[in-house]
Amino acid sequence: MAHADQRDRTDSPRGRVPEVMIIGAAKSATTHLFLQLCRHPNVFDWRVEQLHGIHKEPSFFSFDDNYAKGVDWYKRLYAGAGSDELCVDASTSSSRWPQVPNAAARMAQHAPSAKIIYILRHPLERAYSHYIHRYMRELYPGKPFSKTFEEHVQEDPICIDSSLYMRQIERYLDHHYPRSSMHVLLTTDCKRNPLQSLRDICTFLEIDPDAAEIRAEADNRANVSDRHIAHQIRRQITGRFTGIPLIGPLIQRMPRSWRNRAYKALAATRVGRSTSAAMTPPPLTDKVRDRYLAFFEGPNRELARFLGRDLSEWSRKPEIAASRVTSA
Repeated sequence: MAHADQRDRTDSPRGRVPEVMIIGAAKSATTHLFLQLCRHPNVFDWRVEQLHGIHKEPSFFSFDDNYAKGVDWYKRLYAGAGSDELCVDASTSSSRWPQVPNAAARMAQHAPSAKIIYILRHPLERAYSHYIHRYMRELYPGKPFSKTFEEHVQEDPICIDSSLYMRQIERYLDHHYPRSSMHVLLTTDCKRNPLQSLRDICTFLEIDPDAAEIRAEADNRANVSDRHIAHQIRRQITGRFTGIPLIGPLIQRMPRSWRNRAYKALAATRVGRSTSAAMTPPPLTDKVRDRYLAFFEGPNRELARFLGRDLSEWSRKPEIAASRVTSA
């Protein structure tokens, strides 16, 4: 099957507005889904173009500074796409209302026929993962954790608001798009039956579902938060030595295996253990976990009615640890 709009397309150095929008939710395996979709022969493979500065999340509709660059700037990001390829924007910031209030309206203005994909994760599990990302990458990069999850979301509610999925859906369907324009799935769908989930998306996009293929190498982006935490811990522990004149350059010339052994020895010291503890996200207490599970009960019921499916698994405690990272 070819998408209906593809008949009139021609390759253009000016590019075009994407036909497919993965709007989130953040920390819900959107990157994994995006990479799997890019392998379809009728989807523009962003990986081929990434060396030219193209990012899977241009956030054109979401952020004012990007929107101010103009739609021609946005179109040029997809100038490499062929006439038989769908272009996909996977900007998860598109589902962060009310902190990002204009994404849906702007998208409807420039892409009124867009196909929208929204992948959802257990709301508390997603919010906790978002908290780690916000803290370590966006707000306090390289800094130790000084706020618990509950303290953080009281000051920065975007992590909770982005897990109120019906509010995000309403921004699009109540004001700008018909229900048929949005495909909603869960991360558990992709885990339990990844190929069928991808085939369902292809059917929704009107491209050949038989061409869908799951590749294991897309999983190399899994647990990216854990890897980032481990990297930050290592930087903090080794930084006090690599910055010393003469010693730092000597360390950099050491074989990697020697540096790894030296790091493990440093990480086992009292200073190393305290540094690791400070850079590791605080876990949810049972009291906080239960409070937010209760908070999400109503929104989850509303979403279940909308989707016509059982979401009772979201009423159970998610498996959230402080981190799977170790000092190794």
